[in-house]
Amino acid sequence: MMLDLLARFGGLDAEGLRPVMQWGPILPIDRSRQVSDERSLVEAGISSRRSAAARLGADDPEAEWARVRLESAASGAP
Repeated sequence: MMLDLLARFGGLDAEGLRPVMQWGPILPIDRSRQVSDERSLVEAGISSRRSAAARLGADDPEAEWARVRLESAASGAP
């Protein structure tokens, strides 16, 4: 419907565009198992922290890792 409105009133050339519907889950997802698995992979040296963060849904794993390092340095943790 939005493509149709933008084509009519917004000047969008919607020729050939087709909407794609993506529905999220209906019920909340318990990700504790996935988090545990990723933690095990990182601790075993099989996966990096950045890769684990990406698989867990971090939008920007590099920026997230930079924030972790910054917070760690500020708290005096190794």
